Formats: sequence, structure tokens, C-alpha cells
Amino acid sequence: MTIVRMKFVDHQLAELLDRAMPSLDAVETISALTVKVRLRQVRVATADTETERDAGRAAVEEMLTDQAARVEAYKARITAPDEQALYDTLVAKLKAQHYAWERLRGMSLGQREAAMAYYRGAMNARYQDVAKAAHALVERHVKSVEAAGRAARESQARAVSTTIAILATMLVVGLGALLYALLGVSRPITVMTDAMRRLADGDTDSAVPYAGRGDEIGAMAAAVQVFRQNLIQTRTLEAEAARARTDAEDQRR
Repeated sequence: MTIVRMKFVDHQLAELLDRAMPSLDAVETISALTVKVRLRQVRVATADTETERDAGRAAVEEMLTDQAARVEAYKARITAPDEQALYDTLVAKLKAQHYAWERLRGMSLGQREAAMAYYRGAMNARYQDVAKAAHALVERHVKSVEAAGRAARESQARAVSTTIAILATMLVVGLGALLYALLGVSRPITVMTDAMRRLADGDTDSAVPYAGRGDEIGAMAAAVQVFRQNLIQTRTLEAEAARARTDAEDQRR
């Protein structure tokens, strides 16, 4: 039972370490990339030269490619319908944010004021939507990690309690067996040995102990009782023979 309990704890810890924690880490990485992309995009909107703008665009595209790969890889980690719904919402919000980036990306250096206005306005709304969707997925995994850790701790505590209870039961049973061996077996055998020794010495007046028991000690007492009865009968016969000899001698005299 203890082994089964500990295997269950091990399964819960494996669930925590192999699934819940990596999933939480993956979502937090996606969320962090969203923030980094947002910071890079403002450099594109405020760039002074085409070279600076192209460098900013390349950096944003690289981050978005990394983010898209991580979002796609996360799909294999989904295990529940509510997680799937949160994931679908995040994908939809990221797609809308990508459309907003394409619009900002296409603005020229002469549209800096319009680019900044768009960045702070409609594009910021898209960013907030993605941030909320990512945060919802992160919160879901945080709760999952907390629940898995709590369940593992509770299972471990139950396993310890079960082990202690089993050990205590085994101790009680062992002490009971020891007391039975001493009081129910060893002591009766000693008493029976003394009774047989007295019987061997010719004492037939003492009663045979434990004659009423139904176990092996009782069987031994029954056998000793037979010896006692035979000894009593033998003595009776010897006494009768002695009287008969005395009577015969009297008659001869």
C-alpha cells in the first residue's frame, strides 16, 4: 500500500515537472516575446533613417518568427478543452496584432507622426488584447501548477500517514504475537513440563493443567492425563495384588 501511495506521488510530481511547469514556461516565453516585439516596433515607428527602420523591421520579423514557432509548438501541450479555448483566443489575438504590424511596417519615414499615433492607438489595443490572452493562459497554468503541487504534497502526507499507521499496526500485531508466544505457548509448556516431572516422580494427586484447551497444549494435557490415569490404575492394581498376597499368606498360616 505504501509503494502504491508513493508511486501515485511520483506520478503527480512527474505531471508537475514534465507537463505543468514546461507548459507554464512556454506560455511565459510567448508573453515575453510579445513585450519584446512591442518595444522593437516603436523603434520602427520612430526611426530617423531607412537603415534604422530596416534593422528594426528585421529584428521584429525575427522575433515574430520565433514567437510563431513557439505558439505552434505549444499546440502539442494542450490537454484540456479550457486550455484549447484560451489557446485559440491567443492565436486569434496574435493574428490581429500581426495585421496591425503589417500596417505599421508599411508606413514610410514621412509618416512618423501617423505611425506613432497608430502605435499608441489601434495597435496598442491589439497589443493589450494579446497581453490579456497570454496572461489568461499563464494564470491557467499557474493555478494548474499550484493544484498539482498541492495534490502532490497532500498525497505525500497521506502516504506518510498510511505508512505510520501500517507500522503501528504491525508493531501491535508483533507485540500481540510475542505476548501470545510467551503467555499462550512458552509458559503453558513450562507448566506442563513441571506437571510431567511431578507425575514421573509419582505424584498423582496434582491435577493436569490446561486439560480443557482445544489447541496443541490441550492435546498434550490430554496425553499427560492418560499417563496419570494409567499410573493411578497401575498403583491400584499393585495395591490389590499386595492385598491378595497378604490374604493368601494369612490363609496358608
